[in-house]
Amino acid sequence: MSVIPTIRRLAAGPQRHSTSLLTLTVICTWMVAPAMLGDRPLPASGEKLAPGAAVALTVSAGRPCVVPLIRRSSSVGHAEHQLAAADCRAQVSYTHSRLVRRGRVVRVLARLHSRLAPRAKVKLVVSSGRRR
Repeated sequence: MSVIPTIRRLAAGPQRHSTSLLTLTVICTWMVAPAMLGDRPLPASGEKLAPGAAVALTVSAGRPCVVPLIRRSSSVGHAEHQLAAADCRAQVSYTHSRLVRRGRVVRVLARLHSRLAPRAKVKLVVSSGRRR
């Protein structure tokens, strides 16, 4: 007989935002498939199921990446910090710019407030200064 677990939330990894560590939150919801139930109500926690009974499992990889407002001419470190707080990662590329000084963000290649997959890469274009 299978037993329905009582655990509702399981958190793996450190509970802080970091670009090098992945914080993964798993939410498990167990229930018997409706076809197996017939007229019976959903089983309660701790109730035993018949061997081979179908169960449904929902797993979440974490909060979605919601692209924050990153202003032009903000530093790369500040932009990466904002992205990490929004559960995103930064993918940095460089270009020359007459208007934006070296080491500052020229543009972000993702629409503001767009919802992406958890820990998705958001492209930052950073100035390498004037052409010489």
